[in-house]
Amino acid sequence: NISFAIFFIHPLFTLLINVVSPWIGLKKISGGAFISMGMTAVMFLIMFYGSIYATRMIRAAWPGKSRWLIGA
Repeated sequence: NISFAIFFIHPLFTLLINVVSPWIGLKKISGGAFISMGMTAVMFLIMFYGSIYATRMIRAAWPGKSRWLIGA
């Protein structure tokens, strides 16, 4: 039901993470494979659930026009 909207919204969260991560020190984390895998999982969850939340907010704000904005 919302997979098409997630497809369009998740790049915005990718850009947001790329902009915010240097400010909070995430670009300079040193560690091995487990830390890298953990950070990848955290970023995936932020993008996935953030996209779902944003989709639901847009659909609630513009119920008749949300299909024009996000395709759902």
